[in-house]
Amino acid sequence: MLFSRVLILALLTLFALRFGGGFAIAQERKAGADCEKSKEAQIFEKTLEREKTELVQINGDGTDQKLKAELLAMGKRDQDIRKRMFSLPRDQQAALIPELQKTDKSLTNRLKQIVDTYGWPTIALVGIQASQAAVLILVHTMLVEEDLK
Repeated sequence: MLFSRVLILALLTLFALRFGGGFAIAQERKAGADCEKSKEAQIFEKTLEREKTELVQINGDGTDQKLKAELLAMGKRDQDIRKRMFSLPRDQQAALIPELQKTDKSLTNRLKQIVDTYGWPTIALVGIQASQAAVLILVHTMLVEEDLK
């Protein structure tokens, strides 16, 4: 049951990241941006919030605060470069690709070290936001790994 809830949250998170404009943008929207939302989007957001609340009640807010802070900083770093890149006109975005690739590679390497040391950074270990940041980095890790092939 718990695994299925974690899987559902991971899938909802990935959906939100893919179709909701990204982690940082989703946070900004949540912080009070006034925009028209479809009924489906409202249902999705309510479901996501309900699942998050239940997972926090079950798992707590994380036991390793140092690792939690590191993962949150890593998630911010991941999103900052993307926000910078996508705020540029399309014809100027390519100039930031080397920096984006360097950032992704660095975050990928550190995430691998974290997983080797602690296992996957679960909600119980680092809290829901830091665990989601790890998922976000993992998604971009897959892109880095694909580039290496």
